Amino acid sequence: MRKLILGVLLLLVCGVVLAAECPAAGSWKISAVTPSGDEMQWTMVIKDTDGKLTGQLIGEPGEFPLSDVAFADDTLKAKLVVDTSYTIELKVDGNKLDGKWTNTEGASGSVKGQKQA
Repeated sequence: MRKLILGVLLLLVCGVVLAAECPAAGSWKISAVTPSGDEMQWTMVIKDTDGKLTGQLIGEPGEFPLSDVAFADDTLKAKLVVDTSYTIELKVDGNKLDGKWTNTEGASGSVKGQKQA
């Protein structure tokens, strides 16, 4: 009986751990810096639905879906198209993120962000 109870508790704990939402999930206020030094403000929304990540970038030029959204080793990676193709790679540290963007034309810049409550 004791082994059965321990087994059930272990399954419950593992289920809670496996069901935990990705740390990158949520709404983020981010600032992307262009090569010329201009800052663009965006809202990035990352959703975790049964372990599948999706996302959207929302800003003055419009709303853009993120593709190939992945999170591993505290790093969020995604792609998007805004006139050209971009790749973002962001290190998530609690409620902050820091990283870079690059595009297919060879340009790149920095990204910083804060998770919204």
